Amino acid sequence: MLGGFAVLYDPAPGLVMSHYVLSMLILIAAVVLDWRARCRGWAAWRSSPGPATSSTGWTSRAPRRELPSELVWLHATLAAVTRVAILRAVVALGEPEPARAARLRAPAGHPRLRIVMFVYNTFRTDARVLKEAGTLAAGGHDVRVIAVWDETMARAERRDGFRVTRIERDPPHYKVWRAVRRVRGALCRGTRTTTQGPRPVRTPLPSGNRHAWYGRLLLLVHKPLLYLDFYARAFRSVRTEPADAYHAHDLNTLPIAALLARTTGGMLVYDSHELFTETSSISERERRVWRAVERRLIGRAEHIITVCDSIADELTSRYGVVTPTVVLNCPRRSDAPRAGRPTSLLRAKVGADLGTPIVLYQGGFLPHRGLETLIDAAMHIERATVVLMGWGRIEPALRERISRRGVEDRVVITGPVPQADLQGYTACADLGVIPYHPVRLNNYYTTPNKLFEYMSAGVPIVASRLPELVRFVEDLDIGLTYHWADEHQLADAINTLLSDEPRRQRLGSTARAASERYNWEREAVKLERIYEPAS
Repeated sequence: MLGGFAVLYDPAPGLVMSHYVLSMLILIAAVVLDWRARCRGWAAWRSSPGPATSSTGWTSRAPRRELPSELVWLHATLAAVTRVAILRAVVALGEPEPARAARLRAPAGHPRLRIVMFVYNTFRTDARVLKEAGTLAAGGHDVRVIAVWDETMARAERRDGFRVTRIERDPPHYKVWRAVRRVRGALCRGTRTTTQGPRPVRTPLPSGNRHAWYGRLLLLVHKPLLYLDFYARAFRSVRTEPADAYHAHDLNTLPIAALLARTTGGMLVYDSHELFTETSSISERERRVWRAVERRLIGRAEHIITVCDSIADELTSRYGVVTPTVVLNCPRRSDAPRAGRPTSLLRAKVGADLGTPIVLYQGGFLPHRGLETLIDAAMHIERATVVLMGWGRIEPALRERISRRGVEDRVVITGPVPQADLQGYTACADLGVIPYHPVRLNNYYTTPNKLFEYMSAGVPIVASRLPELVRFVEDLDIGLTYHWADEHQLADAINTLLSDEPRRQRLGSTARAASERYNWEREAVKLERIYEPAS
């Protein structure tokens, strides 16, 4: 089914056409089967009583029906063929390549390398990629970042000495789906005469399904097609301006970086921001596919980078690669707040009184970050305002939980601040919290940016008792840890530090001193060494 994925690894003109043909074949098969199902039920639908109407004249939805047997068969077939095609593609890419004509060298008279980085997000707030790209650009390299475009971002820009190119995500099934919705809308549209005059009404089509099942069929291949579209557009964007090195930020960009490195003879660098195959946001099917991708491609990378020792050891254990270089997600020393920091920025933002301690969580509002536990713990905190500063898809659920627990006067949700201003707000807090839950191995080994941001701002930390967090928080003596599932332990740890001002001041001073060791200026040296031998 994903023949386009296999063709992607052959830099031939059929690259883009293949995945267009793929999408069209899926749609044709789905629409034909859908039309047959509708035709079979058309006579029965016409002879059956019409859908119920309300007193206002609006038509109610017909009951949802079971999927036709043809769809069940097609769904199973596509799922099986998808896995086979993807595995064939990564096997083909993982085969030994011909000897390169020349190893990575800066051209004569041209003292810098051309580096292309790939990141599968809009590159709006990705602090790690921003710092890495800026560091290499400051070192004299020509750096270009390929990211994802959305309507709020510029398609191309220059920042901090490097270029950013954003690629639109508009795969063929998006276009087909928009066309199908227009056709369905035209077929359903009509008017009904009411006491207020003619009013628009939508009449359901014979199948009675709220969502056409061929739309649900497309969801099976939605993510693969999005990735294929990004890879194809990135390949077209980069092949006219080949680079000396291709830097893949996370596993989902490793295939396109490996393809271009293989095609042009450039160096491949794999930067594993997390244990991607152990994240909680992917399904078991996706996990199996991405594991196969990583297993085949990680050995092709000439340098592997990751974010902590535990993940480095895990990658070595799984794939037998040389221990990756660990580059921690530390903020710049120059961004650290100065002594005598103002305490009004965050308080003014959330409306907290000057005498009320602030317990801060900053970052994404995502599942398994332990924010629900923190809200529940707020009921047992003696005197403080808990501030959740960030954004994310579970924000409505968090607000509802705050209301249900009756802690509106203790917990405040506020929006994020620009990365350049973040440390000034962080420094206003009395405590920083990292309440992550170890739902998967990636969370178990977590070393989030906020750990080092709290440290840099001189804020004592209360964190879940997980291996990497214990290694920093307890071993450096910069805070307390607690059992991640126990809201009472969390509240006790917070109360202990808030009630002991001298201890809290000591922990804050220790955290600030530790930031002299854990900062981006020191971590950047490791990154620069990766590119030095090739210069």
